[in-house]
Amino acid sequence: MPEEEKHKDVEQRIRVLETEVADHRETEDQVKALNSVLRAVRNVNQLITHAKDHDSLLQEACNLLVKARDFFNAWIVLFDRPQDLKVAYQTGLGESFQAMVERLRQGDLTHCFRKALEHPDVVFTQDPASQCADCPLA
Repeated sequence: MPEEEKHKDVEQRIRVLETEVADHRETEDQVKALNSVLRAVRNVNQLITHAKDHDSLLQEACNLLVKARDFFNAWIVLFDRPQDLKVAYQTGLGESFQAMVERLRQGDLTHCFRKALEHPDVVFTQDPASQCADCPLA
């Protein structure tokens, strides 16, 4: 086999190996994320059995999500009926969360909040600065 063909063959093998390594790292990241979700679920399950009231349950759930999933923040709001805010819980937002609570009490729903109401599951916002321009939490 001529030297040039050997060189091309080696380069091709290197590209294949680099792709395999990248795929392996991506799979490892997915496994870590799933393990983190499982830890959070386990922790919330334990919390449910020990919580004394729904306020401490929901606040601690926010705390656990931020801790176990490495989120910057987590928040839960409950409504008696559409646009009638009952209670709100948060971790990681501090006083800035009050601006959101006030908007929700006035029935002024942000884009991200309307999106959350449209989906029956948990909604994650990856890039709040670009996806939630009208949100005081962005």
